[in-house]
Amino acid sequence: MSLPTRRSFIASVLALIAADAARAQVGKPNQVVTLIVPFPVGGSADATMRNLQPLLQRALNQTVIVENISGASGTIGVGKLLAAPADGTTLLFAGPSESILAPLSMSGVKYKAEDLRAVTGIGATRLVLVTRGNLGANTFRELAERLQDRSKPSLSYGSFGIGSFAHLAIEDMKMQLSLDAIHVPYKGAGTFITDIAGGHVDFGVLPLIGNVVDLIKSGKLRALLVTDTSRSLQLPDVPSLAEVRELSNFDYVINGYIMVPKATPTAAVKTLSVALNTCLADRNFRQFMEGSGAFPAAVNEPPEAERWYKADIDRYRKLAKAIKLEPS
Repeated sequence: MSLPTRRSFIASVLALIAADAARAQVGKPNQVVTLIVPFPVGGSADATMRNLQPLLQRALNQTVIVENISGASGTIGVGKLLAAPADGTTLLFAGPSESILAPLSMSGVKYKAEDLRAVTGIGATRLVLVTRGNLGANTFRELAERLQDRSKPSLSYGSFGIGSFAHLAIEDMKMQLSLDAIHVPYKGAGTFITDIAGGHVDFGVLPLIGNVVDLIKSGKLRALLVTDTSRSLQLPDVPSLAEVRELSNFDYVINGYIMVPKATPTAAVKTLSVALNTCLADRNFRQFMEGSGAFPAAVNEPPEAERWYKADIDRYRKLAKAIKLEPS
C-alpha cells in the first residue's frame, strides 16, 4: 500500500493555516534538530532530505542538520536514532528496508519495527520489474512463461540482499505463479544495477529513480512492469500492475517516513508533524520529489502515518513468514 498522494484543496489549506499558527519548537529552546539519513551522501534519499532541511528549519524556527549514517543496510542509522533522547530533536528518514525488513533478516539487529514511530509519510517510490537488455523476454507474460519452463536452465534474479524488498517482491511473484529462479543477493543497489545492466544477472525489481530510467531508455535494461496501479510518466509505454492479470496484491512501492523513537512525547510528535506538513505543501519540494521519480505524500497527521506504517509492517512480516525468511 502506497502513501496517498492527493488530498482536497481545502484540507491542504487548513493544514497550512495550522502550520502557520504553530511555531512551537521541539526539545530545549533553540536546540539543534538532527535529521539522520541512513544512506551515503549523494543518493536520492540524501538529496530529498537536503531539500527538506531548509524548509523544516524554517517551519520549526530552529537549526536542523542532516547527518548521513550509512552502513549495515541502514541499521547503524536506526541504532543512532534509538540511542538518542526521545524528545523529538533526533529524526530518521527511513523506509521498510531499514525499519521492518532488517530486523527480520539480520541476526545482529536488536531493534524491532515497533521501536520506531512514524511521524509523517514523506512519499513513495515505485518499483519496476526489469530484465537484462538481451534476455529476450519482451513482456511480463513472456518472462513468466520462461520461468515456468523447467526444461530450460534456471534464470537468476538479483536483489539488494537477503530480506530486502527486492528479494521479497520476486519471491512473492514466484509463489503466486509457481516460477523457478535462482536468487543472487548483492550487498547493495549499485553493484546489482551494474551487473544486471552488464548482463551478469537476468532480472529483478529496481526503484524507479536515479539512473534506472536512463538504463532502460538506453536498452541496457528492459522494463516489463511498473509495480503500481497506474503507468509511470517516466516510462509511459511500460504496463502497470492493473494491466497484468496474473498477479494479485503486487503493488510494491517504497514508502518513506520521518520517524522518531516510540517513546517520543505526543506533543513533540504533533509539533514535528505540523512542521513537516508545511514542508510537504511546498510546491518546489513537491516538484523536486516528482522530478526524482518519487511521489510526495499528501498532508498527513501522525495517526495516518502510523496506520500506513503498521500496514507495511503487517505486509512484510506476512511475506517474510511465507518465504521462511530467517535472520542470518
